[in-house]
Amino acid sequence: MLVQLAQQSKYTIAVILLSAFIISSCSSGPTYNQDDLGTSLRPNGVSVIKVGNRRFFNSNACIEFIPRSPNGHIVFIDPGHGGLDPGTVGTTTSGTTVKEENIALDVAKKLLKYLLENRFTVVMSRISNTSVARIPSSEIQDESLTPQGVITYLNARPLCADQAHAQILVGIYFDAYYDPSASGCETLYDPTRPFSKQSYRLASDIQQALMQEFSKLGYSVPNRGLINDTQYTAPTITQKGSEYDHLVELGPKDPGLVNTPSEMPGAITEPLFLTNPQEASIAASSRGQHAMATALLNAIKKYFGV
Repeated sequence: MLVQLAQQSKYTIAVILLSAFIISSCSSGPTYNQDDLGTSLRPNGVSVIKVGNRRFFNSNACIEFIPRSPNGHIVFIDPGHGGLDPGTVGTTTSGTTVKEENIALDVAKKLLKYLLENRFTVVMSRISNTSVARIPSSEIQDESLTPQGVITYLNARPLCADQAHAQILVGIYFDAYYDPSASGCETLYDPTRPFSKQSYRLASDIQQALMQEFSKLGYSVPNRGLINDTQYTAPTITQKGSEYDHLVELGPKDPGLVNTPSEMPGAITEPLFLTNPQEASIAASSRGQHAMATALLNAIKKYFGV
């Protein structure tokens, strides 16, 4: 089960190194009436469309937000987990239970607002607590994803970014460890792609901006630095998966494994440990979420030079 595998790992990005996935490249599908999405994520003057081939995505997944006067930059934001995969579960110092899928989405929604105010076009992997992928019932068993379901689930994110023609990919996840004293902020990138220098620069900008915002608010969050995803520890389903040695969202193509890799610079950040009560409290607070969203906005603006 995806959740069990994630919790057994030292870290908790839901990027299991997978075994077999074949999916064809598809052109963008039709646009949809904005009323399909409700009003909470539809600011005045912003066009909202569902992008990509819709047979691969849930109704509230792979959604593009276009400001009235776009600045020409398209950013893919991925709040991690969702649907059958809540990600890691932690507890604040007051005893409140927090789920990674909710916290990541809260931060992503704030970041969406800030990016639109700065005229960025934004593609959200999901805008509600749902899987990004439209997962067939045959790939769900006992309310859990089968190994093939995990494959479908994970590959939907880079597929959405590609079909939306995003220029950068930013994943928002949170960390976990069996020892509740483990803490800190880290950001991952893949060093093997043709655009690895840009990915490194993006990851560096994100890590630096997060540490700056935490420091401004007096949060004592250790700087765990940048992590090369080929050195990242994650569970695998098969031997072939263990040999891939990358994060699916950031890594290169591997026929029969990752046939639609992300085709733009990307970074995945884990700003805090939800298994650390102090850091879970920061993550659950409006103040902490604003700090993280502001840091990501500043990093994206710096990356594009705007």
